[in-house]
Amino acid sequence: MDIVFQRHGVDAMLARGDIDLMVLSHWHLDHAWGIESTLKHNPGLTIFAPATYQPEDLALLNGKTHFQVDDRQGRPVTICKNDAPHEGNLILTTADGETGDGL
Repeated sequence: MDIVFQRHGVDAMLARGDIDLMVLSHWHLDHAWGIESTLKHNPGLTIFAPATYQPEDLALLNGKTHFQVDDRQGRPVTICKNDAPHEGNLILTTADGETGDGL
């Protein structure tokens, strides 16, 4: 993700504060791959995410987390990681929204 962010200027936009929030539509690892690249440029970013998280999901935001699986030969392979802790607001959302009439 670092290369893609640099290629498209996303790293600079995050660092300048042009991007001030991130929305996680759901807590699948394929939606979390860019968290480290995002947070290392702006750790204070506000994140909106579903309230239906698992402890592992919040651990990923807290940084110093590496999720690994074993490959076919039994060797550990990192599938998702974050070494840049989130320092901003985490706003957990529900389908009902704040007023009960939807997000």
